[in-house]
Amino acid sequence: KIMYLPLRLPPFCFFALVFYYLLIYLIITHYKRPTYRLLGLACLCLLIFTVSNSAKFSSYGEVIYLDLYEGEAILIKTPYQNSTILIDTGIGKNNEVTKFLLQKGIKKLDILFLTHNHEDHIGEASYLLSHINVKEVITSPYLAPAFATKQVKKGDVIKCKDLEFLILNPSLNNQDINDNSLVIYTKINNR
Repeated sequence: KIMYLPLRLPPFCFFALVFYYLLIYLIITHYKRPTYRLLGLACLCLLIFTVSNSAKFSSYGEVIYLDLYEGEAILIKTPYQNSTILIDTGIGKNNEVTKFLLQKGIKKLDILFLTHNHEDHIGEASYLLSHINVKEVITSPYLAPAFATKQVKKGDVIKCKDLEFLILNPSLNNQDINDNSLVIYTKINNR
């Protein structure tokens, strides 16, 4: 009887916000005219689709460092969302990384690197994996969580479309978990 459809949309720009409210107003005021009602609903659906997929239309890449409640995460996104990589997830308090990705319109990750097994680096990984489509989860062979799809060590190269990641560590199994952490090197736009 009551329809509930939760949508996580990225923030609307001013123009899209005005257009959205204008469409709602026109649909409500012209509800009795079937042609206007269908046209308004079609425009509203098109607007929501465009805004929710706006990340795919962006010609800019981004490297975003998320300073979380406890821990950190790094998001690498190339233009037109050609490649989307996340390094670590933080502790997972309030599922802030997953919410951030969905708000940015990111529904899939090509790679999720998990540097090591401390809670402040992998705490949100299982929640993120249940809400975001992740093609590959990469970890160290010495610290592999249950959800790893690939394990890498020093000298390995991971290619993701237009990006290459060189693994600098770990080279051998150390007793300290931090010494077994993934250390990753990449160049983005010659930087």
